[in-house]
Amino acid sequence: MTNKPTNMQESHPISGDFSQDKSPHQEPPVSDLEARVSEHSSETSDSLQDHLSEKNQGKKGGKTAKAKQAEQMPPVQSDQEVGAQDAGSDHDSDALNQLKDQLLRAMAEMENLRRRSARELADRVKYAPGELARDLLPVADNLDRALSSLDAEARAADERLEQFAAGIEAIARDFLAAFEKNGIHRLDPLDQPFNPSEHEAMLKVQDDSRPPGTVVQVMQAGYILRDRLLRPAMVGVAEGGAPPTKVDEKA
Repeated sequence: MTNKPTNMQESHPISGDFSQDKSPHQEPPVSDLEARVSEHSSETSDSLQDHLSEKNQGKKGGKTAKAKQAEQMPPVQSDQEVGAQDAGSDHDSDALNQLKDQLLRAMAEMENLRRRSARELADRVKYAPGELARDLLPVADNLDRALSSLDAEARAADERLEQFAAGIEAIARDFLAAFEKNGIHRLDPLDQPFNPSEHEAMLKVQDDSRPPGTVVQVMQAGYILRDRLLRPAMVGVAEGGAPPTKVDEKA
């Protein structure tokens, strides 16, 4: 019995190529590894160069800022220049003080002028009726003369004369009321002590029944506008007689 040689190629045929093996443990080719290593090294080199360039630029910028700061610093001055500047500053200070003093004086003068103008304006308004009142005083005097000329007995005997006298009295009252409304007051100092600031003594009357210096007669009434005298009252003053009684302050 003859043994037939075993044909390995026939029993176990090998087909395909080794380069197409699809094993999961297949390693990448050497050329791909070299390419990756080269790319990584180039990226590292580029980042290092960028870092160095930024650092160099920062140093250059710092030097430029320092140089500019040095240029902006004022130059060193000598003693003579400093002395001249001090003298100039003293002169400027004196001029400034002088201007301040002039300004304060001008402000004070303006304030005084304002106050004086305000006071004059207030006085002008306060005493505005004075000129008109002086022109009307003769009218008031004539009314007083008309009333004093009418005898009381004649008025009682004649009804028409009484009506006439009553009309004059009404005019006189309205006249005085208009004066009072404008701050004008009548001075009728009968039986009052003589006041030289408001009265004018025309004569002296011997009267033993009254203290000396008492007004015993009013020949013409006076008028005063608020606190300003328009016309003094013309009066007769008693002399002699009993001295004025003194009031006991301790009582």
